[in-house]
Amino acid sequence: MPHQLPGSFDPNHSDEMIQLLAKASDLLLSGANYDAMIDSVAKLLVSSLATWCAIDLVNDKGEIERVAVAHKDSEKADLVKLVLTKYPPRPTAKRGVYRVIATGQPILIPHLSRSDWEARAESEEHLQLIETLGSSSYMCVPLLVSSRVVGSIMLLSSERTYSQEDLLTAERIASKISMAVDNVVMFRKMQATITELKSTQEQLIQSSKMSAIGTVCAGIAHEVNNPLTVVRLYLEHIENAIEAYGIQDESILRYMQKANTNLDRVVEIISNIKTFSRQSDFCFATVDITAIVDTSLALFEEQFRVQRINVDKAFPSEPVLLAGDPSSIQQVFVNILSNARDAINEQPRSGGEIRIAVRKNDRDVEIVISDDGQGVAPSAKDRVFEPFFTTKPVNQGTGLGLSISHGIVSRHRGEISFDSVEGHGSRVRVSLPLNFNH
Repeated sequence: MPHQLPGSFDPNHSDEMIQLLAKASDLLLSGANYDAMIDSVAKLLVSSLATWCAIDLVNDKGEIERVAVAHKDSEKADLVKLVLTKYPPRPTAKRGVYRVIATGQPILIPHLSRSDWEARAESEEHLQLIETLGSSSYMCVPLLVSSRVVGSIMLLSSERTYSQEDLLTAERIASKISMAVDNVVMFRKMQATITELKSTQEQLIQSSKMSAIGTVCAGIAHEVNNPLTVVRLYLEHIENAIEAYGIQDESILRYMQKANTNLDRVVEIISNIKTFSRQSDFCFATVDITAIVDTSLALFEEQFRVQRINVDKAFPSEPVLLAGDPSSIQQVFVNILSNARDAINEQPRSGGEIRIAVRKNDRDVEIVISDDGQGVAPSAKDRVFEPFFTTKPVNQGTGLGLSISHGIVSRHRGEISFDSVEGHGSRVRVSLPLNFNH
């Protein structure tokens, strides 16, 4: 039967136990890595107080997590792990580790006979393994922080019969471990909080930057659009004059063609800038994502055929409905498909493959578009959503496609991510919530 610790016991009877406590204190104050420290304490316990032992902690979910095991015979350490993994303590048994953690009270069983283990073992194999490890005396002590149980230490021995003195020593070591564990838990929580605050701060800064860029872009687009209209008008006048006077000079015609081509490019850039800076003209409706992806693909059908780009689709059999602005969502997929096409065409080989997968769960729908194109350099991966950043050659692309897509997806309370391996293709993942009150 378990025995409670008498409060009047004097622990100074054993130099060995005093030295054990001193060594445990040194380990816990060594500043070593947390996991290494707990592992070292377990090894210290089997060097002086146990044949084998296990240290358990209660994680944030309230589950018991085994963080260290040790055996006096290092070759049997893996056997300990096997036994504790294959035959873990059962919560329904209401004994051992679970009882100690539930009650906060230690357990001491000085003598455990074979018949005692037969009653506890789950199989003949289990019993043989316990006997092989050496388990004739048992104690388990809680790890307490201000009366709160944060874990336990289980010790078993085949070489000594545990006494109240041994139990007191184990509790004192447990007390020191508890303080170290609590310090580490608080430190990790503080680190997590700081990381979350930094992330939030960076998001706010980025949001502020994007808003400022949008405002500036809108102003620039407006100011540039007026003279651009004038340039377009005068080019039309020149074209009319060339036709009226029957001018056939090839160089003049070629210059006019280049002027119009570049003017069209400027108009496209201005249109993209306006789209990027636009904030409130979305028109939400119930949309079918698979239908929008198919419509986007149809725009590239002839190009993909000529350029020998194969498209592999994996769509659900049923429509995937959600609230969104259909034209802007389509723009996202057109931008992604356009980039995939260009990346494949940058490869020295001819043709390639684009894979599109649409997956739905209870909360959102995930659209993954990947290609086997050129990919981007590692240094560029983190910049692909920046306005005006592009990996394409000069005069090809405005660097606004993915930036615009990021803004559209964010407006839908979704997420977009980009991953790439240079020379081996890229993957864009878009996640949109199924239930979104815009």
